[in-house]
Parts: sequence; C-alpha cells; structure tokens
Amino acid sequence: MTNNGTTVTGAGTSWTTYVDAGQAFVGPDGLAYEIAAVVSATSLTLASAYKGATASGQAYRIMPVQGYVRDLALSASDLLLSFSSVRDGVGQGKFPDGTVGAPGIRFANDEDTGIYRIGANVIGITTNGTERLRVDASGNVGVGVAPVARLDVANVSRIRWQLTDGIVRETATNASANAYAAKVNDAAEHVFSGSGSEWMRLVNGNAGIGVTPSRLLHIGGRSSPEFLIQSSDAASWKARITFGNAAVKWEMGSDIGNVGDNNFYWYDAVAGAERMRISSNGSLTIGTQTTAPNAFLNVAAGAQVRNNGGGEPIMQTYNTNAPSGSRYYRLVGGNDGGFSLQKVNDAYTSAALCFVWDGAFRPGGDNNTWLGHPSYRWNQLFAGTGTINTSDERAKQDITPIPDEWLDAWAAVDWKRYKFIDAVQAKGDNARWHLGLVAQAVRDAFAEKGLDAERIGLLCFDQWDEQTEPVYETVEIPEVLDDDGNVLEPARTEQQDTGETRVTLEAGDRWGLRYDECFALEAAYQRRRMDRIEAQLEALENTE
Repeated sequence: MTNNGTTVTGAGTSWTTYVDAGQAFVGPDGLAYEIAAVVSATSLTLASAYKGATASGQAYRIMPVQGYVRDLALSASDLLLSFSSVRDGVGQGKFPDGTVGAPGIRFANDEDTGIYRIGANVIGITTNGTERLRVDASGNVGVGVAPVARLDVANVSRIRWQLTDGIVRETATNASANAYAAKVNDAAEHVFSGSGSEWMRLVNGNAGIGVTPSRLLHIGGRSSPEFLIQSSDAASWKARITFGNAAVKWEMGSDIGNVGDNNFYWYDAVAGAERMRISSNGSLTIGTQTTAPNAFLNVAAGAQVRNNGGGEPIMQTYNTNAPSGSRYYRLVGGNDGGFSLQKVNDAYTSAALCFVWDGAFRPGGDNNTWLGHPSYRWNQLFAGTGTINTSDERAKQDITPIPDEWLDAWAAVDWKRYKFIDAVQAKGDNARWHLGLVAQAVRDAFAEKGLDAERIGLLCFDQWDEQTEPVYETVEIPEVLDDDGNVLEPARTEQQDTGETRVTLEAGDRWGLRYDECFALEAAYQRRRMDRIEAQLEALENTE
C-alpha cells in the first residue's frame, strides 16, 4: 500500500475469484475504500486514494456493501411485476380455455395442436385445428364424436390397437378387410374372425372354436386345441366341468369343496364325495382325504396294482439327485406270479430283492447282497430255525488244520458278561446281562502273538462317514391379488429347502465278531486241550 495511491498489491491472493468491484477494501488504517476494479489475482484499483501510511505485508479485509442487496431487491421486484399474469395464471396451474384452433395448452411450433376446454367438465384434444377426442363429465370418451357410452368411436371403418406384446390388432366393418368384431350371417349364425381366418362361430346355439360346431361346444381347427375355465368368484376359486345328469353326475375342477384352496378335484356330485385330487404341490390323493396329503401319492383306503407279468414295471421311482447316470428303482412283475424290486443304473439293470410266489423273500442274485449295514443294523431277528451257511468243499480252497499259534492266541481270550450301554440308558437297572466276547480283547490277544486277527474271519472292523439330510422349513406364501384386489392365488404354506443340512448319522467306526467263527475256534481250542489232557492221563497210566 502507498500513501495517496489507488493500487493495492497482494501476495498469494486470489482476488479475481473472491472479490468483486463495488465491494469495500479495509486496509491497515482501518478505513473502508470502494474497489473500483479487480485487475488481477494480486492487484486491485481503489475508487479513492489511500490515506494511510505506506506499508507492506499488512492484514486486510474485503467487505461487501449494502448496494448489492438493494440492486438485487429492485431486480426481483421488476421480475415479479412483469410476470404477474404468469404467477396468477399458469403459475397456479390455471390455463385459459382456448379454442379448437388455438387450444389453451399448445406448442410453440404447432399452435393449433393441444388441449382445450370445450365446456363445463369437458375437455378436448385437437390436432391441426380439428377436435380428435373428448372426455365428458361422466368419464365417457368420444373419438370424433360427443360420447354417449364409455367409449364412442364414430366415422371409422376400422379400429386398430396394439398391446404390450407389440402385435397390432384390428376390427373392421367391411368385407374387404376380412376382420369382424361380429359378423351376422343370419338370425341363427354369428361369426367372429380376424387376420383372414375364422375364430369362432355360433350356429343354432352351438359354439364352434376353429370349426363349424356339431355339439354345444366344439373345439377344433388346430393340432393341439385347448381351452381355459376360470371362476369369476375369486374368493372360492371354484371352476368345474360337470358330466352326467341328475342320477349320475361327476364334476372335475378347482375348489369343488368350496374351501378356497388351489387343488384340482374329481368329485361324485350325487354321493357328495371327493374321489381324487391333485394338490397345488403336485401330490395325488385317491379317495376321500380329510387331512393334507403328506406324500406325492396318497391312497385313502388301500390300492391294487395289476400288470401282465413278464417283466412289465408296476411302479418306478426316480432318484433325481443321483451323482451320475440315470438311477432309479422299479417294481417289476414276474411270470411266476411274484415280483422283484430292481435297481437301474446307467446301462444295466439288476434285481435287488425278489418276492417269490411260494412266499420266499430272497436277494436278486446269489451271494451278492447285504442284509443290513455296518452303520444301519437290524435290532432283532426272530426265526424258527438257525441260519444255513455255505460249507460246500467245492466252494473252498487252502483247506488246512487250524494253526496252533491261533489256538494259543485264543487261549488268552476270556468270555465275559456285560450290559449294553444303550439298553442301560433306556431301561436303567432293568437292562439285562449278556454273555459273550469283547472284540478289542480278541484283537489284542492275537496281536500279543504277532497275529492280525482281522485277516481271520472272526474279527471285523467297519467305518462310515457322516450322513446328512436337507433341512426344510414351512413357509407362508401370501395370497396373490390382481390390480382390482381379486384373489389370483390363495395364501398357502409349502415346504422349502433352507440350504442347511442336519446330521442323521455321526461318522464313526465299530468292532465286531462273527460268533460262528468264534465258536468254531473255541471248539477247536477245547478239542486240542482235551486231546492233551487225555494224552497226559494215558502217559500216567502207562508208567504204573
């Protein structure tokens, strides 16, 4: 700053961005000077000379002046006064009535096209200075005419419309277009057609869709004719087809019982009884069922299935979760009057279980099927006689005497009494005593002799992985309504997979014994022991 000077020089300032001419500069002397011009980011020109002492590196302030506010207020007032008509009219959503040639709402580049007020509560749409459409106080719409119905179209020979599928449709009132909303041939025949093809024909009370009818309802003219029956009563969902007369009457349709569900029924209307239903989840129930079906096939009073034998399937069940190939089971009738449960996997079929006409229950093949599993055991077996095991010499090899080292190892095995843990947990002190052997003791006795008892058929060790199953939950599915609030699908519950699993069998292992083999080894051990005792007694007798 220089005394009596009008130039202000700054350092590191941005005056072109933040300072305007007309504002006040307050310098080191504390007086306010009007800024005449902002020369640059670091240079200002004052309107009057600086009165203070020459100085540099001093603090300063820029101060707005009252004149800015006054100028803004005056400009705003002028703007409001000049647009008062807009404020009080269009600004409040009020438009002039206009005319058919100069509508109240029109376009700058097309002033005879827009919307205008025809009269009290009546509006019209005009193009090229001509009325095209009007809506009256009752909501009736007229195209080319003052309407007397909900939609009134005049002076046209063809009406075209397009739905959301993009297909243009039309009706016409002249034969050359070959499209009619309703064509009356005579008093007893009405024809509905379009696109050059007949759609429906009414003849003497018979209705034909795609064909001249010979019955009350006759559907044809297509390779796969189909029709839809839909109830207008959204609350009951009842829609049906009835067959018969007053004495014999069968009905099939949805919600025959009028309970508001989404099932499909076959109903004996004379007896007033349900005979069969297909539920909304796809399950089939045969016979009256008072509770919701819990399987995909439900038979209320038993079922009988017949086939012609000779390997024809009676029933098949598919495993859609099979890891590979096409895997399923099927029940097949046999020529001998029995039947078998077969498993089909990829390219081969084998019988798993067979029920023979004479009452025998057997596996599908010889010596190739287990009864039970190491981790899924039978609890008890009731039988009139013991089991028969194969002992044919022709089925064996390497037939030799039992080694003494096996019998020596067996000598260390003790028979025990014990209670089963699960029996004690279930019965407490009432759990019974059992007699037998401990598998681990047999294992250890043979190991002490350097023998692996698992290589002998009497000791078994089994392991299995953890088994799981999916977890389902009951989900409430709300009802589905259309735009008018009518029920399209009623509320229901369904079982849905949660994506989680639960353990049905923990991973584990178990030691076991084949008691028939143990008894055989015990007998051999006792025979050797008796032979040795008898030999010692004979030696004593010979020394006397």
